[in-house]
Amino acid sequence: MKKLIIVIFIITTALQSAEIIPIWNKVLEDNIHDIDVLPNGVEFLLLYGIAEGSRFQIRYVQDGELVREIPGYYASFANFELTPDSNRIVVTSGRGGDLELRNLQTFELIKGKFVSRPEGFSAYIKNIAIDPIRPHVYVTQYGNNGNSSNYEVKSKISVYNYEKMELVKDLTDYDGYEYSAIAVSDDGKYLATLNDGKAYLKVWDLETMELIRNVQLYDDKLPNDWWCEAKDIQFSKLNSDVVYYSGNFPWSGVADTEPSPTNGLRKYTISININSMNIQEKTLSGKFILFDNEERSLVYTYGTMFFYNYKEKFQEFYNKPPQNIYVGGKTIYSEKSNSFIGFAGENLCKFLYDRQTSVNSDIEKEFIISPNPTSSIVNLSLDCSDEKTSYTITNQSGQVVGENTIPMSSNSLQIDLSPFPAGVYFLTIRCGTELKTYKVVREG
Repeated sequence: MKKLIIVIFIITTALQSAEIIPIWNKVLEDNIHDIDVLPNGVEFLLLYGIAEGSRFQIRYVQDGELVREIPGYYASFANFELTPDSNRIVVTSGRGGDLELRNLQTFELIKGKFVSRPEGFSAYIKNIAIDPIRPHVYVTQYGNNGNSSNYEVKSKISVYNYEKMELVKDLTDYDGYEYSAIAVSDDGKYLATLNDGKAYLKVWDLETMELIRNVQLYDDKLPNDWWCEAKDIQFSKLNSDVVYYSGNFPWSGVADTEPSPTNGLRKYTISININSMNIQEKTLSGKFILFDNEERSLVYTYGTMFFYNYKEKFQEFYNKPPQNIYVGGKTIYSEKSNSFIGFAGENLCKFLYDRQTSVNSDIEKEFIISPNPTSSIVNLSLDCSDEKTSYTITNQSGQVVGENTIPMSSNSLQIDLSPFPAGVYFLTIRCGTELKTYKVVREG
């Protein structure tokens, strides 16, 4: 009898895990429309809607607590952008087509403009982008005729001088596709847009205001009912010649009538007119953030988050947002605190991303922390020249369970964790305007 010998090879792979850590979360009275970190890095501006209209709030980045609410604004504001001088904001109305310049400190109206619309069409300003060099705001307008039997859409891109609130130029005529994403390069050299439907990536030279690239993103081989859906567009902060963009742009597969899946984040180089398809193996069709010198990205929707490491070419996280993490409406990244602030609906949150890799993280031992884990006392060696420092202790659910402000008599800090149950906590230290967060384990 012959013996059958089966050899089983077991291959093990060392996996690097990543962790999304809630720091705080808030619930507002109504849906949030827009957020952005203020120039001081300590506060952020928030626009949300209530029954009477829209309101601005200023909140602390550290704990999300309200600094002040700005009363008295009843227009249906949709979004805003800070001007390069950081003293003013340009605000848009979601329904009426209003464009306003306001003082960032007092929120008083400086100048306003009602943007014209085609006769018989409702119209509103969809998105805006501020020029970093010129007093220009780039506006995408969108409207429809409201006729259910003969529905028609019109959209265009215009340039306004926000200091004078005067039209500078229409970059496009009205056409039938909605311009869903717009961006300006940090050096003020280029403007780029995406549209839905039969999509194009358009790039203008802002010195001449001439269209220099018009890249077709849809496939002529597919039936007309296959629809492109643009999501987001951003210029590289390292090289203004590079544009990143995301969306669903289907191209034909084996059969000319069937689309291949092309959801994702892509890269386009303007000078050589080269369009990379998906720059990562698996991703979402959603808004995105590039960070860690553009070696990582967060792509997000209301239901899923995707972190990708371009340097190592692997996905670090792909799942639903953890409890108390809200993304989808808009998420912003603060390099100063290495943290994210996001919202979805009326929910607002701050979270950290622990990469579990060699890249520097906001959860790290730059300062000496000992012992860690600890049963009670944790000692920190700090390099802080301020007379006082403050700290907050947050649990894994994002709740602040302890906070204090103490004088800095030496470069060390001692914190007692014994009042808290065993578990993982996040210790955020403030020195001046600098914030650092560290993971500490409290043993039972």
